[in-house]
Amino acid sequence: MGRGYLRCVQCCTARPQLVVVDYLWGHVTQQAMPALLTARTDRAKALAWIQIGSMAGPDISLPSYLLRAANLNILGSGQGSVTTAGIVAELPSLAEQIVAGTLAVDPLVMPLSQVEQAWNTPTAPGRLIVLMPRRPDTARRCSPTTPPA
Repeated sequence: MGRGYLRCVQCCTARPQLVVVDYLWGHVTQQAMPALLTARTDRAKALAWIQIGSMAGPDISLPSYLLRAANLNILGSGQGSVTTAGIVAELPSLAEQIVAGTLAVDPLVMPLSQVEQAWNTPTAPGRLIVLMPRRPDTARRCSPTTPPA
């Protein structure tokens, strides 16, 4: 596991998070999950681990003690977790909210290499920090007033 990901675990435990969105899985998650869970000061506080991708591998070995040692909820997010009909049913409402401007998406994009700075960066209520593996100026942005690049 790279030093950057270990530093991310250190930062997460210094400022405990409630949600981990995991695009990596595999050996990275297998090492990060126990480190993050055992370092948390309040293990009773729920942590939702949302598994979205498997860029580092399709499998992990999960020790059973982790499921008993902390309030850990592992969830999958993908096409199989919601029916196609459910997704399609929500699209008109989502489109209406975007066009009306009631659904604002204004992420603060920072490079993954600045993970330590990101965890210590104050944000306005409702604004989220998104860590990108590439420079933020190369990331595409889309808003109701700006079409995608």
